[in-house]
This record gives sequence, C-alpha cells and structure tokens, in this order.
Amino acid sequence: MMMVIDGVITEDELRDQPHEVGRARYVDLNPRHIGLDGNAREVVEIAKNYPGFVKSIANGGVKQDVVVDRLPNGEIHARYGHRRVAGSCAADLNTVTAKVIDVAELDLFERRKDQVMENDHRVGFTTAERAHAYNDMALFGFTADDLADQLGADPDVVKASLTVAASTNAQQALQKAPQLDVETAVAFEEFAEWPDALDALNKDLDKNPDQLPHTIALWRRRIASRQRIQAKADELREQGYTVYTELPDTARPVRELLASKTDPIGLTTEGHESCEGHGVLVTTRLDDEVMIKAVCLDWRKHGHLDRFTFSVNSSSGSTSPSTTPEQDTAARRRVRKNNEVWRASEEVRRKFVRKLVAGKKPPKQAQRFINEALLTATYDLRRACERRHSGAITVLDLPSKHGDKHPLAPTSSTSEARATLQTLGLLLGALETELSVQTWRQPGPEAKLYFRWLDLWGYKPSTVEKLVLDPTADADEWPVLTLGKTAPSNKTDATPNQDNDAAEDVAANDLPADEALDGADLDIGPEPDDVVPVSAPDDAPAEFDNVPNPDSESDVDENGDPELASVGDPAIGVTADAAELYAALADEDFVPSNSDDRSAADLVLSPSDRHDVSASELVGAP
Repeated sequence: MMMVIDGVITEDELRDQPHEVGRARYVDLNPRHIGLDGNAREVVEIAKNYPGFVKSIANGGVKQDVVVDRLPNGEIHARYGHRRVAGSCAADLNTVTAKVIDVAELDLFERRKDQVMENDHRVGFTTAERAHAYNDMALFGFTADDLADQLGADPDVVKASLTVAASTNAQQALQKAPQLDVETAVAFEEFAEWPDALDALNKDLDKNPDQLPHTIALWRRRIASRQRIQAKADELREQGYTVYTELPDTARPVRELLASKTDPIGLTTEGHESCEGHGVLVTTRLDDEVMIKAVCLDWRKHGHLDRFTFSVNSSSGSTSPSTTPEQDTAARRRVRKNNEVWRASEEVRRKFVRKLVAGKKPPKQAQRFINEALLTATYDLRRACERRHSGAITVLDLPSKHGDKHPLAPTSSTSEARATLQTLGLLLGALETELSVQTWRQPGPEAKLYFRWLDLWGYKPSTVEKLVLDPTADADEWPVLTLGKTAPSNKTDATPNQDNDAAEDVAANDLPADEALDGADLDIGPEPDDVVPVSAPDDAPAEFDNVPNPDSESDVDENGDPELASVGDPAIGVTADAAELYAALADEDFVPSNSDDRSAADLVLSPSDRHDVSASELVGAP
C-alpha cells in the first residue's frame, strides 16, 4: 500500500508556487528531474553495483524521503538521498516524495557538511538485529525466498539469518562479537553437534577473531572427512577387520617398516598379518578420497625397524636416528596440522581474492603490484600464459565455455579501473594456481610476493600462511623443533627459485623422513596421473648397473615384486637422505624435473617400496 502524506503537492503545482528562501514543502517529483551533482558519495552504475537495493525500491518504493534544494530559477538538486534517487530511476519509478527546501544558492560547504554528518553517524543493522527482523517477518508465514524477493536480499543470507535467530550458540557468539557477519555466525549452529569444532570457534572468538573464517573452513573439511572415514570403517568392521580411524604415536604404516636388520625390502601387508599389532587405518588422501592402509599398532614393541633411519649395509648394524622420538612426534604433528590448515585456508584466501577483483576500483598500489609481479613471477606467469590463464578462471570462479573469449578480456567499453582489476585477476590467478601444500615449508619469491601484497590489501592469513613470510611464526607452538635456528645440514633444496634463507632451510630439515610430507602412506588406490616412474637413462652412472629392472621376470621375487636393495644402500647409489626425500615427495604428487632425479626416484619409488595393492589384498584376512 502506498503511503499518503497530507499536503503533498505535485511537481506542476510546485512550479506555480513562488520561491521563498527557507520554505519547505513535500512534493511528488519525477526522480529524473532531480540533479545529482554535488554529492559527497559516489553513485555509479547503481543497477549493476546495488541490484538488491534497486529491487527493494521497485518492490516497495522509497521508504525514507529524499531532501532536495530548489533554486530561484526552479532547478532542483538532491541534498540527501542521491542513491535513493538513482535507484528510483533504475527501478523505473515515475515519482518519489521529496522534501523541497527553497534556497538562494547551492552552498557547497554546507551541503558537504550535512552529507558527511548524515552518513558518518548512520548506523546499520547488526547481524543479530537483522536476523531478528527477518525472523519476525517469517512469523507471518513468509518463507526465506519470499522475504528475499520482497527485500531484494540474497536468499542465502536470509536463510542463514533465520538460522542465526533460532540458534542459542549463534546468539551467544553475537553477544560477544556483534560485528560478526551472518556467514560466520551461522557456523556456530552448523557445528552444534561437534563439540570440538564449537570449542575451536569459541577459542578464536575470544582470542583471535581474524582466524574464524579459516577455522570454519578447516572444520568443515574435518567433519566431512570424519563422516566418510566412519562410513568406510563401519563397512570394514562388519567384514571382520581390526580397524582404526586414529592411531597413537607408537603406530606406523607397514610400508615404512623393516621386519629385521637383514630385511632388504621391507614389510609387506601379507608378511605382517601374523603380527599382533596388525590392523588397518582408514583415513583420507590429499584429494579427500578415502584411503585404507595396513599399520602396526606398536612397531617398536613388535620388533620392527624404521626403514628410513636404518641401513642394512650399515657398518654398525644398528639404527642411527637423526632426531629424537620427541622431535619425530612433534614434527609429524606439525606437518599434519599445518598441511590440513593450509588446504582449508585455500577456500578463504580465494574468496578474498575474488572479492578483491570484483571490486569497483583497484586496491591501493595495484599498478605497483602489477609491475613487481611481471618482474618477479616470471615462471608462474609463463605457465599461466601457456594454459591461457585457465587458472584465473578457476580461482575467480568465472564462467567460461570452450572457445569463448577469456572472461577477463576487456571490451571497448571497459573502464580503466575495470581493466586494471582484470589484469590484477590474471596475475593473482597465476600466483594462486602455483601454490601447493609445499608452499609453507619452501616458499619461493613468487609466493612471498603474493602473500606480502595480500597482507597489504587486508587479507588475514591463517597460522600456517604466516609461515610463508615468517618461517618462525609457529616456533612457540613447537619449541622442541628449534624452528628457525641455524643448524648444519647436508640436505639439498630441490625446489627451484627458492630463497636460501637459513631459517627456511632449517625449518624444512627439522621434518623427519617418515613425515616429510603428510600425504605419504598411500598404500592403495591409483597412482597420481603425473607420477610416472622413469627408468635410469642410458648414460646413467655405473652405480645404477645393479638396479633390477621391474619389467624383467628374473628380477622379481616370489610375490611378483621387484627385488631391490635397501634404501640407503651405497651399492645402488641412493643415500638414505635421498630415499626419504623421494618417498616423501612421491606422496605429494612430485614429478622429478631432471634425469638424475628421475633415475634416483625410480629406485626409491618402485612397486615393492610402495606396496600399492587392492583394498582386499592390503587389509588381509580377518
């Protein structure tokens, strides 16, 4: 129903009334006749930039009267309500009710002062207030979609707000932090049945609210993973297997163990079935696919040896660990935790980048970033160009069809600001695409450039993302690892374009061999498509002559596995350090980049070393 105000006159009637400075009257004006010059706020492409606002005006008209000035010559200029006038035009309204004040002239200083005061002291709804308002309207029988249509609001926001209004957990969170957005607040209800997740959110809410988006993304992944793992574990238990979904620190995957000091190959699943500690672990791969692997619940107790710290041909005939058990345990936990957080942070980081590129104007110093990126990230940009910047399409979630023009390509009508944002999107997409779970341990100059600029533009990094710019950022959490302290090392950094900061080298070298990368231990399932074992080249050194050929029938054992010497055996030219490095890298889809790496990797990543078998072969008989 349209509101009627007594004494409102028409625009034609206003023209017939004399101009009297200081006099005010209400008039139904055509919004197209109101001048919008002299506004302190920028009103550009309102239908495109504020579609919900325009829709709300189309549905219900202008709810707050516009205030305009009338000059002696009859010209009318908006004092307050520029966006409302522009929105009315975009909504095709023919009239808006305005308070018309007769003035002698347009006093720019007074107009600016009034506009600043009006906007600076305006306070919008808090998340809790909006949620309660939506809930009150819903009580009249309107659905979330109905309300969204009536208000010109995002349906997802309305649905989340209704959930927040009915949630005790969300309301308690908003009492502590009224500034929370509805997307964050609704997570407190989403995790209501997961106490550990809810505890993590409340901890961040009290001590570090900036981390909430990362924690929410992390726990969504964890909960989804738990549900898949539990379903598979229940299935295997029904078949009679001893199943674990979590393992104590005493446990180790079978493929990482030797049966004895004279074991040249390592334990197989079949060979371990008689061990009292035999069982299967159900977990997930890096791609979140459920994975099953054979484990020994207490490998030291049952007389096994760690294959990565023991050499069959060692002159001492005893193990020679390079780290203490306490350091091994802490390092494994650190890598697992940080890798998990890194993967969850990708969602939050990319959302920030998408919002940045979709803005109305480039962020500060955008041109400086573009220049620096072109000069620094040459490798990443070359790969992006070769892929026709498909990574930017994925990162920015842009629509694209095969053969179509790239969605970030400018047109004849593209503004300079928009073109700069499109260039920014291409560069950020290229840099983001090249990040991986390795980045926090071995950040190259491109990654450092990327995170340095994201930080400048207001991104709040997760705890693990901070390690890209500060490799000691989590040192207080892991004091036993002496992260960032200089220590001698004979390991080689195999990552191209990596800065050789001593702190970063030590941080990487602190990781134990069996947990250099937490994606290790893939005992079943297909090999990644881009991991292809490569035989030693024809011009390989003489030390490769004794390496059995996996394709030769004479070189396989009774189980059909290639017979290989122990890792760390000087006879085959692969040191223990190299063995642990390649075994770890393989589990993160590493592809050797040169012939020497490929030859060595082929020795370490043989079928007998990985023991990749079917699920039924892996878990053994019940």
